[in-house]
Amino acid sequence: MKKILSICMVSLLSFSVMFNINIHAEDTAVEKPNVELKEDQKKVLDQMYGELLEKHKQIIEKYVEFGLMSKEEADKKFERLQQFHEKLKESGYVPNWEHGKKEKEKYHKNKDQ
Repeated sequence: MKKILSICMVSLLSFSVMFNINIHAEDTAVEKPNVELKEDQKKVLDQMYGELLEKHKQIIEKYVEFGLMSKEEADKKFERLQQFHEKLKESGYVPNWEHGKKEKEKYHKNKDQ
């Protein structure tokens, strides 16, 4: 009985692998609303991101002090953080949540073909 049951299970598994069909969900992308922040909202976010940037710098400086990171690595991280902060300022502190979406769509289209 165990032998028959195990043969049935193996057959079922092999058929499920052989006839595996990819099913993709419909593209239900919601259009992103065009949001514009007021000046006082931008000032609040600017202050908060400025404080966050300073905290990040302090943490990185501690890593250098403790020997977990070289000064060159720290300088690269400082530069990248500064670029991120500038990019946020340019966008009016509205984050880009669709970062890389076009590349992902290209990948999935090529993969399906």
